Amino acid sequence: MHLSTIEYAKARFSTVAEVAQALRVSNMTVYRLISSGQLAAVRVGKSYRLRDEDVDRYSRAFHRSRLSRNPPACERGFVSESTKSLPSPAMADRVVRRIPEPTVVRLPVYQRALLTLSTCGVQTVSSAELAEAAGVNAAKVRKDLSHLGTYGTPGTGYDVSFLLGQVRRELGLDREWQVVIVGMGNLGHALARSQTFATQNFRAAALFDIDPGKIGEEVAGLPVRHVCELAKVVAASAGPSA
Repeated sequence: MHLSTIEYAKARFSTVAEVAQALRVSNMTVYRLISSGQLAAVRVGKSYRLRDEDVDRYSRAFHRSRLSRNPPACERGFVSESTKSLPSPAMADRVVRRIPEPTVVRLPVYQRALLTLSTCGVQTVSSAELAEAAGVNAAKVRKDLSHLGTYGTPGTGYDVSFLLGQVRRELGLDREWQVVIVGMGNLGHALARSQTFATQNFRAAALFDIDPGKIGEEVAGLPVRHVCELAKVVAASAGPSA
């Protein structure tokens, strides 16, 4: 990028780290954007400086591009009307990189905290509040959630309902999973009848046990089968492609 002396004097610049923080992406992502020509930058010694105006222009163009390719839930383009938050630029990287395993491990913790907040009617939550509920620090929460392709709005926070949906999607809980329960003791009976189990989109499709005294018993509308039938039932459920 070439700037005149007057333009350079009037411009406001940010470092790579500052831009990464503003866009909620990693420093490496910013370097890739510079290398690919998507973000203009000037070289200052061994480092780069990016003009705030160019960063804002890129951010607006990025969101317009996403909105044109993927129509949003609401026509104004916000992922949440309550927080006016937008999709994160990190979403573009997410399709080519895996979410770190430690983040995946923490997602169920966030889900439980968000579910509690949602049940209580809380509409927005800050990273600090979510961190306290989940037992981690706020910086880790923000980093983890950036991998989901979403971020909150400073001073307002995250939309609880939208974020809960994002977490459930990553955990695969946005679709139904058929499961079999093997062992119809007290725990097996509890799982088969559990409403919580069902609300997490896990549906008991078959029940099994090895105890002859329990074979044929009906639990939650399903008969208890002998475990020797397990392979046959699973194969039948999977269909011809199994």
